Amino acid sequence: MYQYTFQNHFKFGYNHDNKYQPRESAVDLFSFQYGSVTDPKLNWRQSNELAARQIYDNKHQDVTILLSGGMDSEICLRSFCDQKLPVKTVSLRFLDFDQSEELSYIYKAIHKYNLKNHEFVDVNVQSF
Repeated sequence: MYQYTFQNHFKFGYNHDNKYQPRESAVDLFSFQYGSVTDPKLNWRQSNELAARQIYDNKHQDVTILLSGGMDSEICLRSFCDQKLPVKTVSLRFLDFDQSEELSYIYKAIHKYNLKNHEFVDVNVQSF
């Protein structure tokens, strides 16, 4: 599995493999794994902020967050914003699906976090 974060706290991949590889067939199974708490003195929010700080400090390029309108992506965004760490945000707009509920949450997050340069990428899934 792809070891993505500091001390490999979050890993993901297909078929429980030891390395990340693209999906090769329709029967491939996506899997992910979270590690245990590395510092029991930190609460959940502090742990997220620490992870955001470590990602930012070790970055090789700008940090971009895919904002989906869901809770996970907003928590990720907030972990950076609460520490005033600059990030880029991008969302996918599916042109051939009703995505109104997700888009309403994306627009709320754009306003709430004052995301001036948020980018939308329009995707036509059927053409894709």
